[in-house]
Amino acid sequence: MKTLSALGELEMPDSGSLYNRLALVLALVATSTLVLLASTISTTASGLGERVWHVYSNGTVIAPDGRVMIVKEPISYATGNALPNDIVIVHSGVYGESVTINKNLTIIGEGMPTIEKSPFSYSSIYIANNASLEITGIKLSYGIEGYVVGNLVIRGSIIKNALYLDEAYGNVYIVNTTLVSTASGSTINIDFKLDNAVLLINGSSIGKGGIAVHYKYPGWMYILNSKITLESMIDLYSPFIIVIENSSIYLNSISCTHSNEVFINIVNSNITATDYAIHTYGINHTHVTISRSSIIANDEIVLVEGRGSVIIEKSNLQAYTIMYVSELNNLLIANSTLRASGNVVLATSLNGTIRVQGTVARVAWGIESNFIDGSIVRGRTTVEIIDSTIEAPYVVKIHTATGKALSIHVRNSQITAVAPFIVQDLDGMVIANSTIISLGSPILQTTNMKGDVNVTYSKLISKTSPVLKALILVGVTTIHLESSEIVGYDFISIDYAKDYNVSIHIYETSVNVTRTVISTPGRVNISMKNSIISGST
Repeated sequence: MKTLSALGELEMPDSGSLYNRLALVLALVATSTLVLLASTISTTASGLGERVWHVYSNGTVIAPDGRVMIVKEPISYATGNALPNDIVIVHSGVYGESVTINKNLTIIGEGMPTIEKSPFSYSSIYIANNASLEITGIKLSYGIEGYVVGNLVIRGSIIKNALYLDEAYGNVYIVNTTLVSTASGSTINIDFKLDNAVLLINGSSIGKGGIAVHYKYPGWMYILNSKITLESMIDLYSPFIIVIENSSIYLNSISCTHSNEVFINIVNSNITATDYAIHTYGINHTHVTISRSSIIANDEIVLVEGRGSVIIEKSNLQAYTIMYVSELNNLLIANSTLRASGNVVLATSLNGTIRVQGTVARVAWGIESNFIDGSIVRGRTTVEIIDSTIEAPYVVKIHTATGKALSIHVRNSQITAVAPFIVQDLDGMVIANSTIISLGSPILQTTNMKGDVNVTYSKLISKTSPVLKALILVGVTTIHLESSEIVGYDFISIDYAKDYNVSIHIYETSVNVTRTVISTPGRVNISMKNSIISGST
């Protein structure tokens, strides 16, 4: 299982390695799920073949040696007199007692018996003395509490009120169980002291309240095949691995903090969040993978206050902003549908590969609505839009990339925007087999451009502005158009070109503009072949 930590060493320099990480994450999710399920079964079965006690709601207790006793609190009598690893079988009925567990035991219900509590107690079961407990087929009306607890396995049971464990030195498995809080506060509250501690919720239903888990050391949380409906959040302190698979969740948010690195993997799941779906802060690096899932959030789906990388694959996401990552290192969005009222991708800084492939994205027509909005480029960054359809006021809006390399590639895509591409510093751009329509500003507007622009087999339409507007061209720049159609108000507008080292190639291309074909303060080198150009100047 520790091989998963190797993901943190991947720099993911290109989109291929992003796909490799996705495949690796999904494979590890499947493998770790099988390992956890196997460990649950083996742990639960470990007590079989040991001494067995039988208790009945009329007070009858049958000891392992066949002795029969009538007592007031039969479960407490059996657990108190049992030896470590004994089995206590609780037969159907209602038991008005609070049971204290201070040794390793297995409690199995026959006919779903109910354990209430003693008059002056707070819970149905209290665990102490670092004891491990396995419960199967029991209804607990007042939950489970524990202080200094070993392993806890709950299977096929119904638990009302809270599961509260302070200083848990073992793992907690909740399998095929219904757990609901009848009061405010956390439905599950666990303070783990074990290194690599695991909380597994499998095939279960969790309702009301929230889930709060504090890991002393980086720990694991699995939610598999479950339905969780919470009034508040899943609050995780120092998590390492979070897996949500084949589950339905309604909550305020999933919040993670105080960890060097965290991997959040959501697979085949539906999540509705009244706030942020995923929120991490105080974490050095966050890795988020969303695969084959549907997520709706009122605010952000992914909110990372720090460094992060994100993979979204075959998913349907809807939110005000799909993601905000303070330092976005790599992003892959593949074969997905995205709807946003504000932004799809919002980042303070960008670095690495940002690839959108096979995706349909629609952003509401707001003043500050963007598909990709980045304040600054910190390292070599490539934005790739491939086989996608995007409707947004701004598609790529990057404020500065001074001294860094930023390039944009658009292939086999359909883009409609008020201002498709606004970047302060551009190292180069490729548009191939695509249609880009600008409803207001230039298709490409850049302050400092030092690379080449290549447009092939594409149609560019800018209704009220130049198709390409560059304030400053730095160094050798070539604008190459081939087998394309240009329709606009102006074609190319250049305010200043250092050394005027600009070449424009127009091959087998139709240029039809209302006003100016090329506007530049200095001389440029122009070559044409089999092209038609129409404009007033």
